[in-house]
Amino acid sequence: MRRIPASIALFAKPDSPGAAELLAHIAAFFASRSVETRVMDSRADQASISSGVSGCDLAVVIGGDGSMIAVGRRLMSLDVPIWGVNMGTLGF
Repeated sequence: MRRIPASIALFAKPDSPGAAELLAHIAAFFASRSVETRVMDSRADQASISSGVSGCDLAVVIGGDGSMIAVGRRLMSLDVPIWGVNMGTLGF
């Protein structure tokens, strides 16, 4: 059975060209489907991220490996799946 999330948290690499534009498109896509969208600052402290993501069905990270790792570390105590959108340049 396919399930549409009720709420998502969006993270973008702050200095990545194109990431903010892609984040806006993704936010609009989910909003048009009545999905609550929370735009988060990946550089925020643990408490802010935990409270902002709490209750979300999905976290979307737009960036590279470093962004995924940084957000993953902050979310590992929460039961929220992470979907990565690669905008990085290095990779490993």
